[in-house]
Amino acid sequence: RQRQMCIETGLEAYAACPFRFLAEKVWLAQAAEEADDLLQPRDAGDILHQTLKSFVEPYLGSKIIGETMADLTEELEAVFEDVCTAARNDGGSTVASVNEDIWQVEKQRLWRMLVRWLRFEYADQQRWGGFRPQAVEWNFSSKNGKPLYLTLSDGSDVSLIGRVDRIDSDGEHAFITDYKSCLLYTSPSPRDA
Repeated sequence: RQRQMCIETGLEAYAACPFRFLAEKVWLAQAAEEADDLLQPRDAGDILHQTLKSFVEPYLGSKIIGETMADLTEELEAVFEDVCTAARNDGGSTVASVNEDIWQVEKQRLWRMLVRWLRFEYADQQRWGGFRPQAVEWNFSSKNGKPLYLTLSDGSDVSLIGRVDRIDSDGEHAFITDYKSCLLYTSPSPRDA
């Protein structure tokens, strides 16, 4: 009886508006099935963040500009491959269920983004003088007992919780970076930051 009711409901929807039925019942159902084969934006972001964290951590307190771009690219690629392999082998990860052909295309897209980041980072470190990375994926939350407490100019106190992708400092000033993959951004001068 339940199946018959669904069919009648579907027929009624089709009779009322065939195009709407097609869009809502057919195309959305196909899209939901196909979504399992695609790399989700959150997963792509996690791969990029983990790669950048693992790549930058050995350089905390120093600069990458002492290395050649060829060596840095090779190092970044090794880190990226390790992160991708771990994500694909994690049975609980949705990355593991991405269609192999789609994964190869997405992996190349992510790699091109990382290469662009490396070129930008290298040039940025040359321009920014004394600024060096000090922390990556820095967690300041009440969960780990390290909220960030600030006193505002009016004397009131606030505590901030969250995570910062990266903090650079020249010893006197700090620059906080929040990595995004969807926007183009022109870096301000250190004075304007």
